Amino acid sequence: MQGGLYFPRAAGAAAALFVVTACTPLPPGPTYDEYVARWVDDAEVSLVSSWGIPGKKHSLETGGRIVEYTRNQEGEVVCTTRFTIDEAGKIIKYWYRGTKCRAPKGT
Repeated sequence: MQGGLYFPRAAGAAAALFVVTACTPLPPGPTYDEYVARWVDDAEVSLVSSWGIPGKKHSLETGGRIVEYTRNQEGEVVCTTRFTIDEAGKIIKYWYRGTKCRAPKGT
């Protein structure tokens, strides 16, 4: 072989695969609804360990409670998320509202 570079086929294929995968965008993360829905049937203690202490708690006549988390940006509430917790401490329901409710990156 004279002049030029020699690439075995396997090396060429590996290089081509690297270029294709390096240029392929990562799939988007979960939607906020998917992210929050994961907490249903989980324990309140796990939620608090991950999200921190809720900003508000509301007691229910059934013995359960609603916990509320708010996200502020520039002094304005941009997302409010509430979880309903049953009397045993299990998350049974959620809802949210806001203009900037987004799942954290890397979830």
